[in-house]
Amino acid sequence: MTSGWIQTYSGLQMFPLDAKPEQIDLVDIAHALSQTCRFSGHTRRFYSVAQHCCHVSDWLLVNRTPGALLATLGLLHDATEAYLTDIPRPIKGDIPTYKFHEAKLEHVIMWRFNLPEPDRDVWGYWRDVKEADTSILFDERAQLLGPPPAAWDFEVKPLGIDLPEWGPTEARGQFLKRAAALGLT
Repeated sequence: MTSGWIQTYSGLQMFPLDAKPEQIDLVDIAHALSQTCRFSGHTRRFYSVAQHCCHVSDWLLVNRTPGALLATLGLLHDATEAYLTDIPRPIKGDIPTYKFHEAKLEHVIMWRFNLPEPDRDVWGYWRDVKEADTSILFDERAQLLGPPPAAWDFEVKPLGIDLPEWGPTEARGQFLKRAAALGLT
């Protein structure tokens, strides 16, 4: 039995719980992520997952080796959220079926773009992406959130980047521009 499907921005029939590579479209990813606000929308201004991915990608391109591969992985590190939506870390970690389906979809996305999967011997690359993804949280907290009502349960050094205000249209365009520069299109 096949799981349910969603209609993507480009009009594809996509089965998020049983995805095939031909159902993965870069424009769909860019569009959906540009419409999705980080932190469940609890930001002082709109800040999309697409913009977040662009910043992670840009930082990795400049600060890590091999920059282009890491920048590509950084750009797509939240691509599953285009189909499964963004769930905050404290909740995501408590939903085993979500983590299972997220990992399964991530493998399909990586295969679609001929990129290394997280469980291969290139785990070091993914470690760099995850470290940048965690560090940018502190840039985002400082620039997008109000004062924290309590200490976060971890602290890391922020990336030290400025987060300009992008609307969904700009975020989508910037995401696709980076994807083209990295050879994803």
